[in-house]
Amino acid sequence: MGYSSKYLEDLRSVGGVARGVKFDLLLVIDFYDGPEAGFAFHSSGECLRFSAIAEAKHPILRAFALDLLDGNWLQMVKDVADTLPPNSRMDFVSETDQARSALLRSVSEATELAHYIGVGGAYLDGLAVMAISKMELDHFKTSKHEKQYYEIHRRIKRLELRSSKSV
Repeated sequence: MGYSSKYLEDLRSVGGVARGVKFDLLLVIDFYDGPEAGFAFHSSGECLRFSAIAEAKHPILRAFALDLLDGNWLQMVKDVADTLPPNSRMDFVSETDQARSALLRSVSEATELAHYIGVGGAYLDGLAVMAISKMELDHFKTSKHEKQYYEIHRRIKRLELRSSKSV
């Protein structure tokens, strides 16, 4: 474990795009050819609720809605991660025990602090992430259409290009 969550604050305050975002633990609620919904944790203890909102022509690439949750679950994440096989970072809610149930209950009750969209691998690896307003995120969550993945991808690319030109 060891991924930082500092990029979340940077995206919220400065803007831009964070590339190569990874998570230390995925607590998966819904799975179909990859995690569809659940909670993604950094080793810092911070958590984002995620849901797949679109996929590319090849479902190995997906777009995700991400909500940063208020709280820190450092010890609870460590307790669950310590029970996983080596080099594993994904756990399923259906395989519950006391530690998983407590973590799920706690994050499920947390309030949202900020909102993001991201595109990347179907297993939430190598994401490119940008901050977005709640209203915009709700639009993407409810207006599912065939080309939505590409719309989100283009939006992230445009922001990334604009940010690199202003540096």
